[in-house]
Amino acid sequence: MNVKRAGFTTPLWDFQTGPYFYINGSAELGVDPAGKTIRIYRGYEYSPIEMSVPENGIVDVKLHRWSDMASKGWYSGQTHIHTTDIGMPVNFSHNWPMVARAEDLKVSNILTLKGEWGIPIYANEYPMGIVPWASDDEYIITYAEEYRSNPYGHLCLLGIDELIEPVSSGTLGELLGPDYPPNTYILDEVKNQGGVSIGAHFGSVILEDRTIQSGSWPSTGYEMPIDVALGKMPLAEIYGAGGQISVWYKLLNCGFEVAATAGPDWAAKDSPRVYVYLGDKNFTLDNWLKALERGISFITFGPMMEFTIDGELPGTRLSYESYPQTVRVKASAQAMESTLPVEIVINGKVVASGSDLDQEIVLEDSCWVAARCQHAHTSPVYVTMAGRARGNAKDAEDFINVIERLESWINTKARFDNDAQKQTVLNVLDQGRNVYKAITENHK
Repeated sequence: MNVKRAGFTTPLWDFQTGPYFYINGSAELGVDPAGKTIRIYRGYEYSPIEMSVPENGIVDVKLHRWSDMASKGWYSGQTHIHTTDIGMPVNFSHNWPMVARAEDLKVSNILTLKGEWGIPIYANEYPMGIVPWASDDEYIITYAEEYRSNPYGHLCLLGIDELIEPVSSGTLGELLGPDYPPNTYILDEVKNQGGVSIGAHFGSVILEDRTIQSGSWPSTGYEMPIDVALGKMPLAEIYGAGGQISVWYKLLNCGFEVAATAGPDWAAKDSPRVYVYLGDKNFTLDNWLKALERGISFITFGPMMEFTIDGELPGTRLSYESYPQTVRVKASAQAMESTLPVEIVINGKVVASGSDLDQEIVLEDSCWVAARCQHAHTSPVYVTMAGRARGNAKDAEDFINVIERLESWINTKARFDNDAQKQTVLNVLDQGRNVYKAITENHK
């Protein structure tokens, strides 16, 4: 199948894979034989069309836009995209600019990474940062990095200026290790470069009774609670491969401020995305990443959400001199053909539900508050009352157990070049564990 555009022909998907595309109001699709039924998409803000291909094989359609989020200051993006794995339908060098526009995806963060041992860094055609020839005022395509350690966790490193090496550690980096450096060192380098760090596959299997392994996925993310506790991981990939809302809720309950984001990893069609609010600020990568990190956002598989507390958006830090407090919440979720019921969540518990909510609720103490519906979730609003810290002892104990499991693995199975490397990693674990111990002691 070929898409013809601007005088040249670009190979696209084989027809049997379920093609979808839409470019500049029309598209030309060569299909043989005629009469095949196709569905044509353009992301989540357009209604798809299902039709039979005419005998001449030329399809000329215009899709209906049922939502225009950019006109309201909300810009879609994906923070974890790979495009050059074997068997995938797109190659960044040639097709991703077309895919981003076909998906109406405003920000595409393409992540280079290193494969398992013996496979070199791939998807490494360009330096870190915006790809000028593939971007314009409406669509930004930028190159970034996925740093990978299966025991410590995978990281999405956005907005960095230079590739951070060794790109992978442990057996993902080289045969027989070493399991060094700890991810916290990588996160420090991201901050030094002015970038934004995300915990990929957030939470994955860390609360399950599984054996930690260096070389197999999804044994990933055991250092993640430490990096959150040390204030080095502001974003959680909740919608994506392996993301766990329950783990995210537990960390929020411990008092940490962690915004939600989304990325498909390898998939493209019907994959999750994050919407970030810029308001009247210019649509630039820097503005988008700053608002993403702050959590002025929601994640979605399709529904478009709105949520405020006393008029304030997700990502806001509210402070009151006393408690309890009565606040007004507004929340709604719009799908293509209907309004969806939404829920207001405080510290992980549903306190209100309905369609197009506009009501008062009572906040009893310092807390986090978010809205959710089927297939979408906002980042939280963080509320502090009378200076009281948020924190839940039981949830903190769960993460102490995760840290102790990782410590046992480090002492018995991890590989290091020398004792100093091992002790460095153990010191990082102690720092994180001390934070959680303080939470348990202060909130018994």
